[in-house]
Amino acid sequence: MSDSDLTTTVTAIELLDNQTLHVLVTTNDIRDNYVSELRRLSGPRFEAVEVLFRRTEWLTGFTSPSREVSYIARWDNTIYVVGTQNQRAVGRPCEAITRVVSGPDGQVFATCYWGLIQWLLNGQWQSIDFGREVDLFHVLPTGSNEFYVCGAEGSLAQWSNGNVAFFELPTDAALFALAQDTNGKIIVGGEGILFRGGGTIWDAVDVSETTFHHARRHGSAINLGGGENGLYRLSDSNLLQVNGDILAYYVADFGDLIATCGANKVWIIDGNTTYAITFDHLF
Repeated sequence: MSDSDLTTTVTAIELLDNQTLHVLVTTNDIRDNYVSELRRLSGPRFEAVEVLFRRTEWLTGFTSPSREVSYIARWDNTIYVVGTQNQRAVGRPCEAITRVVSGPDGQVFATCYWGLIQWLLNGQWQSIDFGREVDLFHVLPTGSNEFYVCGAEGSLAQWSNGNVAFFELPTDAALFALAQDTNGKIIVGGEGILFRGGGTIWDAVDVSETTFHHARRHGSAINLGGGENGLYRLSDSNLLQVNGDILAYYVADFGDLIATCGANKVWIIDGNTTYAITFDHLF
C-alpha cells in the first residue's frame, strides 16, 4: 500500500510538564483500517519517544491526569484505563465518544453523541442524558459538581448539582471549544462563532470565518485553536491571531510552553521559538 493511501492525524495532546508531552496519533487507510497510539514524548525538545498504548482501532481522545494513568476513548463505546503496570477496558452505553477531559478530585468526563456524557465520579462511572439528541463535543468542569457541555446545533448547557440548564445562543452552528476566563465568564466557540458570557448575557466576538476547535485558559488569557487559521488568544473581548503559520485543532500548555496539533504534526511554541514534531504512518 502506498503512502498516498494512508492518513496520519494527531487528534489530541497534553503537556504534563515542560519536558513531557502526551500525544494521541492515528493512521487509517482507504479501507477504514485504523491503528492508534498514545505516545509519551520527553526531553528538552521531546525527542525521546515511548509508546504507552497501541490498538488497531480508532481512538478519538484521551486525558492524562498524571504520568501514571491515562483514559483513552475508542470511537464507539469503550474507555481504556491505562496505568504503568496494567490496563483495562470500561464499556460504556454510548454510540460515539468524541472527547475525554479531566476534572477536579479525580473526575473524568467523556462527551458522546445523542446528548450523553460519561462521568467518572468518586471512582464510579455513570451516564448522564441531557435530554436532547444532539452530538456533544466538549465538556468544561467548573466545580466539584458543576460543568458545561457544548455540541451540535448551537447546544450549550450547564449541569449543576443534578440540574440541567440549556442556554439559547443566537446560533445553530456546531460548538467545539469551551473555557472559563479569570472573571468567571464562559468562552464558547465553534463554526465561525465565538461567545463570552454567562446566564442570559452572551457577547459575540467578531471572528470572521474562523472555526474554533479547542480552547484553554493560559494565565489571564484564553488560547484558542483556530484549525487551519492557527493559534488565537482572547483577552477580555480582544481577539488576536498569535500564529497563522501552524495548525491548531487542539491546544495544550505548561508554564510558558504552548503546543498545538493538526494533520500529522505537533507544534511547540517556546517563547520566540516555534518548531514542529512530525509523526510517520503507524502501518
